[in-house]
Amino acid sequence: MNFLALYPNEFESNLAVLEGNRAAYAEKIHNCKLNKKYQIVVIGQGRSTGQVIFIEESKVILELSTIQPVSLELNIILAVGICRPQSVKKVLQSAVIFGVREVVFLASENSEKSYFSSKILSDNVSSDRIILEAIEQTGMPSYPNFRFVKKFSKFFEEPYLKGPSINQLRISTDTNSSLSLLKVKKDLDGSPTEFVLVIGPEKGWTKVEKKYFEQSNFVSVGLGPAMMRVEDASSVALTQIKTLFEKL
Repeated sequence: MNFLALYPNEFESNLAVLEGNRAAYAEKIHNCKLNKKYQIVVIGQGRSTGQVIFIEESKVILELSTIQPVSLELNIILAVGICRPQSVKKVLQSAVIFGVREVVFLASENSEKSYFSSKILSDNVSSDRIILEAIEQTGMPSYPNFRFVKKFSKFFEEPYLKGPSINQLRISTDTNSSLSLLKVKKDLDGSPTEFVLVIGPEKGWTKVEKKYFEQSNFVSVGLGPAMMRVEDASSVALTQIKTLFEKL
């Protein structure tokens, strides 16, 4: 791993204290040793460097330099049609890379029903491990909320979808749409700061599901002619949002 991730409750002032399982993790995965220096990522805050100043079997203490904030300018909510467990893992990894605030996996009529009971969707330990690994690999401090919505229509009861979409852009991807995100941006009056992006299962959304998006003011956009896997479509769409809307 490139970084050692710390939770905000693990440090005070310039000292980070890892105990129990967290200390064992740091020793096993990061080979913590006295006086050794590490690149640190503090979840939800930013990056730092740390040096081990104390270590024993169940406790590791690091002295940290000043935390440098990592700005996540865009507020992104990603909703994805239920997909194979390996794809879920890759979607969560992309969510960390792109600073996604929340990941929602939606049960679609076109989703493979056997995926609904996959361990990664029901076991928080599995998803937490995947997210932590992605944070330590990339150094991005974002820790997205992660949920599984078993009833498709329930998603549209979310507070961020019930009100008017002021400063918010709602995007649904559709292989049959010829509208590009670049064209959508050119036609906008202002600059949105919040995005709700939905990526369908590989078989796409049903006509009824598409109607829900239409009634909730989603713009249907295409990502090109290729039929992509869910994780690839997520990365492409998130890259386009970052490239087109994030200020340099």
